Amino acid sequence: MTSLEGLLHNAALASLDGLESVRQVGGDAFIYSNPALASLAGLGSLASVQGQLMIAYVAVPNLVGLGELAYVGHRLVLSHCAELGSLEGLDSLTAVGHELNISDNDALLSLDGIESLASVGRSVSVTSNPVVHDLTALESVRTVGQDLVVMDNARLSSDDAWALADALADVIEGTLTISLNGWMLE
Repeated sequence: MTSLEGLLHNAALASLDGLESVRQVGGDAFIYSNPALASLAGLGSLASVQGQLMIAYVAVPNLVGLGELAYVGHRLVLSHCAELGSLEGLDSLTAVGHELNISDNDALLSLDGIESLASVGRSVSVTSNPVVHDLTALESVRTVGQDLVVMDNARLSSDDAWALADALADVIEGTLTISLNGWMLE
């Protein structure tokens, strides 16, 4: 198998074993609503997704298993992963063609693991991650084609949110939205 079209709404799916030979997805890859899935280990050879990669409503604590992923052509969405504590495993990711969206991950403490990301074609959005307190891993980004949004991250200090904005000020080509961060710290 050299491509993957989607893994959707399978409450019994606990493993991605058997997908080790998948190197590229020509379209979209949705790993969505698989609450028993606690590891992405079967995707260890995946190097690129030409469309969007959505990982949502799964029980993974990290993204180990995506260690070869270097490119997502459209959107990378990491959302509603209640156990996701870090982005460890995205060490090879260098480019997202359109949008990086990291939202509503209740256990996400930092973005550690995404330090190799250099380019996002359109926007970076980090929103509604209640315990995230460290975004420094994004400081290596050299191109943001349009917008940076950091909003409603309850434990992210306003100073830390603005530090990221300052670090990326010369590479953001659109608007900057920093709002409603750190409200649990006050």
